Amino acid sequence: MKLLHAIAMKNQKLERSQLLPNVEIVPDGIGAIVARQRAGWGYIKVGH
Repeated sequence: MKLLHAIAMKNQKLERSQLLPNVEIVPDGIGAIVARQRAGWGYIKVGH
């Protein structure tokens, strides 16, 4: 699952139509990660 923070979309001037179909837009990126970790998901940070 791929998550994209709504503010990141605005900052990058992205429109929903530019995203792949399976990308979920979330209002709070950290909150979405924490909720999934509590549900047993793993988190892998890529990049810096």
